[in-house]
Amino acid sequence: MQRDTIVRVDVKFWRVLAVLLLTVAPILSACNTVHGVGEDLSAAGRGIAHTADKVSGNK
Repeated sequence: MQRDTIVRVDVKFWRVLAVLLLTVAPILSACNTVHGVGEDLSAAGRGIAHTADKVSGNK
């Protein structure tokens, strides 16, 4: 391989790597966000159940 070919391959590798990282980073951070939304919905459900129990006189 000539030096020009090696440099072109190297630049292409870094471009592909950059695109891959920019694609994967938001996906990985979304996992934490989805987990947080699940916790929030669970807490809201507990609050609704607690209020329903108070209103119906079960507690």
